[in-house]
Amino acid sequence: MNKMAIIIPVYNSENHISKCLDSVIKQNLYDIEIIVIDDGSTDNSAEIIKSYQKTDNRIKYFYQENAGPGIARNTGLTHCTAEYIAFIDSDDWVEKDFCSKIYQEAKGKNADIVYFNYFEESEKGNIIGIKDISKFKTYDKRTLLKYQVTGKMPWGARSRVIKRSIITNNSIIFSSQRNAEELIFSFKSLYYSQNVIFLSEPLYHYLIRKNSQSRHSDASYVLKEVYKNIKEELKKMGIEKQFTKSLNGLLISSYAIRMYSFTQNNNIIETYKNSLKAYKEYSTQFSDLQYDEDCVDRRVKIIANWFCKGRILPILILGYGYRVLSTLKGRA
Repeated sequence: MNKMAIIIPVYNSENHISKCLDSVIKQNLYDIEIIVIDDGSTDNSAEIIKSYQKTDNRIKYFYQENAGPGIARNTGLTHCTAEYIAFIDSDDWVEKDFCSKIYQEAKGKNADIVYFNYFEESEKGNIIGIKDISKFKTYDKRTLLKYQVTGKMPWGARSRVIKRSIITNNSIIFSSQRNAEELIFSFKSLYYSQNVIFLSEPLYHYLIRKNSQSRHSDASYVLKEVYKNIKEELKKMGIEKQFTKSLNGLLISSYAIRMYSFTQNNNIIETYKNSLKAYKEYSTQFSDLQYDEDCVDRRVKIIANWFCKGRILPILILGYGYRVLSTLKGRA
């Protein structure tokens, strides 16, 4: 049995897939399987992947009609045989000792999940910052689960390696939704795990691309449908009531972030109208929800509180103000 499987969903990644694959095939842990799922690419991604496949028989290439990253990862899961599973986006890359360090820690501590920090990089290759996942290591499992529901503890599959038996024994899959498809997968894999560990060393490089839908804050897309889906999933598991306030926090913060994101529009009047429409939708269907403020990211908490009180103007002023400051900083 291979020690680790790396699942890479690909969609039109001809400009990045080589760097991704180079980082994977050069791992100093050789006993890995590399599963690449081409999610209906229309560029030269397939040709590039197949050229690598000719020189490294650990690479398994599969093509499917475009169905989104969640379905692509699910396809990859059906082809895994390794003990542990990692997920890498096709425009990201990993350190040379990514597999060896994580596998050594996982085996040494019999971990079901290994969480780790990761670099956030610009398209020019500059390090923007380090996403600190290890800061959650001091919390108990119930708190982590609440944070996982709202996204305060990031959902992204990139920040964890999971024992395959946890996934297969509990029939855990990614959602077919194209946005926030990792929420249910991340929650359930944590829920069914007994032993999770955190590494403080950043081993993954996450590319932040401008104007890419998949690179916006996950929560800005989590509105009614995703909220209802995760709520229904928790209901099936018999634990919905335990996480009611966390679910409400997810919904409220999602609406608040959605309103904040409207300020990317230069038409202030249109932005204000869209904001009023969003608040009316919320207040009509979900008003007076009680939520756990501790489960909401501190950067979101203030606009979430404003949103609940119908204070639209402060949110828009904050959004446009940040845009102005960012523009001035860029010119400096």
